[in-house]
Amino acid sequence: MTTEAQKKAMIMRRKTDQFRRLFNIPEPETVIQDYACTLRRTPGRMYISQNYICFGASLTSYLEIIPMRKVKEVLPEKTLILSNGIRLTLTDNTKLSFGGLVHRDEALNLINYLWNNPPSVVELPQERISNSSRADELATGSDGTFLEQKQMVQVDVEASKRALRLAMEARNQGADVLSELEIQAETIDRIEASVENIHHHLDTSDKLLRGIESLPAYIGNLMKSKKKPMPVQDPKDRKIIVEKQERHMDIEILYKWKNDSLSPALLRLSNNDFSILNPETDLLIVRDAKWKYEEVQGICLRARHEHMDIRFSHRERLRFMSSYVQIITNELVLRTQEGQVAVEFEPGVKQFPFGDPRISVLPMKSTRSANTFMRKEAQIKTSNLLSDNVSQKIRNDMDETDKDMDQIQDFLLDLGDMAVAMGTEIDRSGQQLDKISVRVDQAQHRMDRSNRRIDNLLDD
Repeated sequence: MTTEAQKKAMIMRRKTDQFRRLFNIPEPETVIQDYACTLRRTPGRMYISQNYICFGASLTSYLEIIPMRKVKEVLPEKTLILSNGIRLTLTDNTKLSFGGLVHRDEALNLINYLWNNPPSVVELPQERISNSSRADELATGSDGTFLEQKQMVQVDVEASKRALRLAMEARNQGADVLSELEIQAETIDRIEASVENIHHHLDTSDKLLRGIESLPAYIGNLMKSKKKPMPVQDPKDRKIIVEKQERHMDIEILYKWKNDSLSPALLRLSNNDFSILNPETDLLIVRDAKWKYEEVQGICLRARHEHMDIRFSHRERLRFMSSYVQIITNELVLRTQEGQVAVEFEPGVKQFPFGDPRISVLPMKSTRSANTFMRKEAQIKTSNLLSDNVSQKIRNDMDETDKDMDQIQDFLLDLGDMAVAMGTEIDRSGQQLDKISVRVDQAQHRMDRSNRRIDNLLDD
């Protein structure tokens, strides 16, 4: 551990100790960032932790403690009186305006992020209880007499079967829609061929009309007596191919720039690589923000809480803040070769378990939806987490339900792939119909012009 890291850890520990004493906040709450600012025109300091926004005045005893769960709205604010401000609206409609923030945008991004993504750490379940003193306590009363144990676990296998049937029906309906789109595509092809045939006939009629209108054109037609062949369109294979889409996991983070500012970003973990994306454009946040898993050399959990670095063999480190540092660490360790990634916890950082597929099963608490997936090797039998006093029937029912859930997941992924194929085909058909519409308008215009020419010839 470097001396610099130890100094930073000491500074963060002092800030956290001061924060806990000043606002009477219990462990394990820690300071993530703090900013000089004003509140109600009183100078002081804003402290942001995992679940609180607090303000302590510099010259008075004025304190403000705001739990994140009581925040209803977070907005930037700038008025004649309040510059570089942030306005918080609480659930009771109280409004608090913080002003004079030099790093206002960073503070705003951090508050918004923690408000939507409360940090949490997963503690893996203990091994199943077997012949333990606790099990004995459950089996006997206070007077030592035997008590019949009642199994509280009930598994509704029929409910999972119903859900499986619904998922299967939805997938079959998706397949039916694809078949209908294929038939529709063939029909559109026939319409397009008919419109082109109309244009062919109009070409012939235009040639004949020129011969009637002009002697040189008539002679030219005689000299070119060979008829132009009817256009023949080769039948096109309109079978819709459903391609398996790449599954990826998106995790909301705050990307740390070279000037140490933070901005919203997405960490996308794909099958063979991972990248940092701009959430508004879905494009790389910087030109080279994409890495192969084999490039990862180490992970450092920073003394500034919820911050982490990913270090590479031949490239600059990646720095960001996230409420999901455990899940990210876990995923990177699981997706790389055993022993490839060294995980380092700086002083003052609470260590957490990682490298266990069970952690991937747990959903993230983001209020925004994330496109996540679970690797097959990460799927854990729920029955293995039950205590020994659960009957074999319940275990079997639980295994059956797990199997149904796996099939439902597969069906839903198939539906997603079908939806992409449907969208692509609908877009293609729409473009073809637009082209046909233009050709129909052109044919109508040509027919109107031909009718006027015939009327002129009859009048003459």
